[in-house]
Amino acid sequence: MATPPPTPEATGDPNDTIYCVEVEFMVAKERTGQTYNNDSPQQTRWACPASARSPCSEVLYECGNVLTRNKESFVVVREKEREPSDPLRGAYAPQSWLVQPSGHVAPRDGCPSEYDWVGIKIRSPMLPESELIGDESTVKRCIDALRAAVRIHVNSSCQFNVFVQPTGCHMGLTQAKRLVTLVWLTEAGMLLPLCSRAESHASGRAIPLTAHSTILAFPIKGVKKTRPRDPLVTAIMDQNLPRFHNDMTQERMHRIWSYTDVSKVARAICDTRGRPSALSLDTYYDQNTDVENPALLSVAGFRYAMWHPYDGLDVSNYWIQLVMALFRASQFDSKRFRNLVQSIDEVNWSFCKSGADENEQRRVLMDELGLTEAWYEPWGKIVEEYRPGGKLSPEVINKQPPLA
Repeated sequence: MATPPPTPEATGDPNDTIYCVEVEFMVAKERTGQTYNNDSPQQTRWACPASARSPCSEVLYECGNVLTRNKESFVVVREKEREPSDPLRGAYAPQSWLVQPSGHVAPRDGCPSEYDWVGIKIRSPMLPESELIGDESTVKRCIDALRAAVRIHVNSSCQFNVFVQPTGCHMGLTQAKRLVTLVWLTEAGMLLPLCSRAESHASGRAIPLTAHSTILAFPIKGVKKTRPRDPLVTAIMDQNLPRFHNDMTQERMHRIWSYTDVSKVARAICDTRGRPSALSLDTYYDQNTDVENPALLSVAGFRYAMWHPYDGLDVSNYWIQLVMALFRASQFDSKRFRNLVQSIDEVNWSFCKSGADENEQRRVLMDELGLTEAWYEPWGKIVEEYRPGGKLSPEVINKQPPLA
């Protein structure tokens, strides 16, 4: 994975934030009767034998064995679809990689036809932000090992998800609301343009918070009628939020900030079918504490990105750092946070009125988060490649050969 520049201004110790990533891909399964050239360099990579009685299990454990050879532990989760927060629960070793089938990753027209393909996803352990410094992070080392050992194909159905939380503590209600606020305000102008929208709804990736979340089902009543009823809740909201230019945005923020429990905020930002939107807040109990009274922890999940490690176009680390920048901003004190939100709202309003180039809006929003030109220039190249006919468009990426 490409290494971005050093992180912009951090607030506090980088070890105060931990993250993990979830990567999806397909592993080759040989076909009965197919002849393979075992002298080819590509053939040194493992493919599931055609004779395998349970191809999915063979693939899961082979990937796990690669991790073991790299001094990492792993846990196989056999179910295809679980609640997104389930693998984070105490039933699983928190410092192990999770390896499980993927219910939606599948080959597309034009994929390498000499194999069948088994879709899986792997999730890293929670890691400190300091892991991102340098070229040999745990995630990069393990992904590189899998690419070298296993025959992998990646297409437009494969996700790259990032999960982040404070180290060893519950993400507070106010921070959760701040994070939702930031994502709501930057989604249309920054986050969505930075990801491919191909197959997003089919894969459960990049379901826009601002277009499909449950909070949108509430009727529009007017700004004055949607303010929180609790005076304390209202006071906290007013410390953190300015008066927005758009009344509808103001009402949505009133709804979000009226909740008194993180789990309620989490449900409000799911889509109307109960699926996690591109931003999720998952709560779970820490099984490493007192069994009778485990601590309630929460993790923010970002499901915007597609994994595309082709032709120098892998922006995985850039996505991790973008998530970190948003998360750090949610940890600002109320005055600084309010000023940031007001600045972002001014940017959105001015671009809405002027109809200026979306690339410029994205650049300005990144700048508000402290991300410099060294950050947003690479994104421009990626965004262009998402367009029809680009290297990362479905019609091209779906026909890519196995990863070298």
